[in-house]
Amino acid sequence: MVPNKFFLTCGSGRDKDSLISFGIALEDAGIGKYNLVPVSSIIPPECELISKEDGLKLLSPGQIVHCVLAENQSQEKELISAAVGVAFPEIQGEIGCIFEYTNIGEEESVVAKEAEKGACELLKKSFGIVAGRSLSIAKEARGENRIWTTVVAVAVFV
Repeated sequence: MVPNKFFLTCGSGRDKDSLISFGIALEDAGIGKYNLVPVSSIIPPECELISKEDGLKLLSPGQIVHCVLAENQSQEKELISAAVGVAFPEIQGEIGCIFEYTNIGEEESVVAKEAEKGACELLKKSFGIVAGRSLSIAKEARGENRIWTTVVAVAVFV
């Protein structure tokens, strides 16, 4: 099984229960109706980045879906964030990488840059492949006392 497409999405949720907060975050990201299976960070050669809208059209409720998931949760009054960065190879036909990054106290613009930088470094240091382009998606939310706040950033393979 080798995916040939993927899309990026993110979301946030709040609830008194941590698992429900996570579920709300997934629904906010548009992927709450799928059975997510976390995988590591490799983008297959020739795997195409598509829009979230086009990607969701290819999925069915209840489907098992592979993804790279960055998740952050808190029950405190603090800023939490999650991001995934994507690095595509400079030479077509090589693998790419996805890098998850989470933090407390950093805004989504900062974690987005860190995730993107991490994806490029992972590609170079692990596989000796130079990134030709990179991008990222991130989500931030401010937590509340005694209420679970969850943020997710996800690369979804289809």
